[in-house]
Amino acid sequence: YLVFHGKAEKPVYIYIEDDDVYFKNASAVWGKDVREANRLIREELGDDSIELTTIGPAGENLVRISAIMFSTYSAAARGGGGAVMGSKNLKAIAVKGTKKIELNENEKFNELSVIAKREIMNDSGFEGLSKYGTSGSVSPLNEIYAWPTRNFQKSHFVDADKISGELLVESGRLKKRTACYSCMIGCHRFTETKGDKYKGFGGGPELETINAFGAGTEVSDIDAIIKAGELCNIYGLDTISTGNVIQWAMESYEKGVITKKDTDGIELKFGNSEAMIKMVEKIAYRDGFGDVLAEGVKRAAEKVGKDSWKWAVEGKGLEQSGVDTRVAKGYALAFAVNPRGA
Repeated sequence: YLVFHGKAEKPVYIYIEDDDVYFKNASAVWGKDVREANRLIREELGDDSIELTTIGPAGENLVRISAIMFSTYSAAARGGGGAVMGSKNLKAIAVKGTKKIELNENEKFNELSVIAKREIMNDSGFEGLSKYGTSGSVSPLNEIYAWPTRNFQKSHFVDADKISGELLVESGRLKKRTACYSCMIGCHRFTETKGDKYKGFGGGPELETINAFGAGTEVSDIDAIIKAGELCNIYGLDTISTGNVIQWAMESYEKGVITKKDTDGIELKFGNSEAMIKMVEKIAYRDGFGDVLAEGVKRAAEKVGKDSWKWAVEGKGLEQSGVDTRVAKGYALAFAVNPRGA
């Protein structure tokens, strides 16, 4: 593992090639989104095969719900790790390894790998997870009333079929399936929007992203959800926390706790996909009301006041993921006793 102490005087990125470590000037990529920063770093190092972990503008701006992104579409998102890298002026870590992975017992490893593969492929959830990804759970969770909706006010979304994994496949928005290294499931996916309103493409959306920007905000436009997820990926934001804090703001707006004067003229009502998209960008850049939401739902509620903490859904300061703990009691216990919270 890597441990970074202190703070660089100027923006840097780290390049690790086998046993050698280099500190590189990151001035040219500071301020760039994750996708562009990765392209420029690979271009500078002259190798498209280099893997990167990078922060976007959200991490640079010390947004408390910012993520550390891995090659743009995967994220270590929970808990604001992006802001930690940003506080150290560390834009990215680029890695290239050429050495083999040595095993102590090759035959035993191969034997257990075959057993594991067989067990996984025989599992009842294998086919659905491979075909629809995690978003294939949207409809089942909604059917058993365990699908948080309207900032956890409800547990069932009437338009769930419009934002499901099945919809992504059947509508042709799913463009490619990919897998983590050596995984035969391939639940990760790449999607693209349709039409001209929200042009976008990227990894996901996963189950949590669909809940955060779909049922949670009562947005039933799958293209808006794909776009919100894409923006979080390139700005380096946790989709769960970002969607959650926007849901809280929508409820605050509809209760009259905040107004258009507070939200920079944005009509932050449930179901307003355009308002949701605008707030994602404002959070990443701490622009206007986005600066309040960039602190996360607990601190935002403390700042706004007026009893808005009552609908700030979090555990130990971390925004709750898209699970209805009124139904999933095991999750409720886990959120209550683990040090991270939700």
